Amino acid sequence: MRIRASITEKLRSVISVIIVLLPIASSAWAVEAAPLVPELVSDSRTATAGFYHLKWQGNGLLASSYELQEASDAGFTQPTTIYRGPDQATLISGRKNGQYFYRVRALDQGQPTSPWSSPVAVTVRHHPPARAFAFFAAGAVVFLATLVLIISGARHSQKERAK
Repeated sequence: MRIRASITEKLRSVISVIIVLLPIASSAWAVEAAPLVPELVSDSRTATAGFYHLKWQGNGLLASSYELQEASDAGFTQPTTIYRGPDQATLISGRKNGQYFYRVRALDQGQPTSPWSSPVAVTVRHHPPARAFAFFAAGAVVFLATLVLIISGARHSQKERAK
């Protein structure tokens, strides 16, 4: 009986030590998982209007912020961070003719950052000046025709009232 009681007490003490140490050991062994890679998309591969939208989604992750980079080459040898914050879309404008590459990653405070998304390439090709002036001239003609129609309608209406 005494041997059985001794074994039971030793087992209890071992189990209590395991219960105390298990949460500590499991947190030490835990590997923090990096957030999933966000998916980056553009509404246009070739931008002729002078602007384009970039959107990114976290693929099920809720990151507290994102970092968006722009580069002139696909290897991102000299990237520029153009946005860092919680938004998941941006409007890009004011770029010269050329090809631009973008990538995004998720940033969480206290968590590892996600890997970079697959790069997205956007080619900016503005309308040639001749076409831009043609659009401007067409708009001016429509504006003047509308103005002449309104003025002539108002005069015709005044003459009808005077009769």
